[in-house]
Amino acid sequence: MRTFAAGYFDYAVARLSAWVKTPIGAATDEARVANSLAEVAGSNSSVVTVGDLAAALCVSMRTVHRLADQSTWLTPRALTRGRRLQEAAEHMRVDPGVILSCIAAAHGFSD
Repeated sequence: MRTFAAGYFDYAVARLSAWVKTPIGAATDEARVANSLAEVAGSNSSVVTVGDLAAALCVSMRTVHRLADQSTWLTPRALTRGRRLQEAAEHMRVDPGVILSCIAAAHGFSD
């Protein structure tokens, strides 16, 4: 039984290694935009809405939704909200005495 398991493991490692080394080709224009979407949503503090994200990428809001769904399985709003939550949490750590409603307003969580 041990020989079979060891042989199967080696076989599985060899197959996985071959698959990982397989070239995937050049990135498509759509893939480049999807990468930019993740970068902008995760790093640009001025991007608060899906419209902001679409404008920053020079694409339609529908394209933003489609690319986010295909590449991250998250909504564009979830992508930007995650970054804003991280920024708000950092703000609270740096300045714990600040009023919570001020932090919410500063990071786009108020009406």
